[in-house]
Amino acid sequence: HVYADSVTVAVAGAVEPGGLVDLLADPPATAYRIKGTVCVAPDGRPRRYVVHVVGRSAHLAPAPAPTQPAATLVAIGLHLDTAEVRRRLQQALTPTTHAGPDGLRALRRWSTRQ
Repeated sequence: HVYADSVTVAVAGAVEPGGLVDLLADPPATAYRIKGTVCVAPDGRPRRYVVHVVGRSAHLAPAPAPTQPAATLVAIGLHLDTAEVRRRLQQALTPTTHAGPDGLRALRRWSTRQ
């Protein structure tokens, strides 16, 4: 994107789903697009999802199981507040070895909204 700014955050391993749901529900105002893949690991079984956010519309879809759990999100926008967007993406990709039940319930509700 020649005329757009972007911020990329990647982490190894699975992430806490609650932070991801918070990002999907309230994406950064200056990001018009967020995309990537994330992995959550309830009960030690990695599950991967593809993330697409355009404006205020967010979609989460199952993806093939990963060989190595990891997560990457890229935010794109004009005149991004890069520090704020990076902070928000990092919050969404908080690594964990055990996903909390509240975050998993919220993720399941979000993924069935499609």
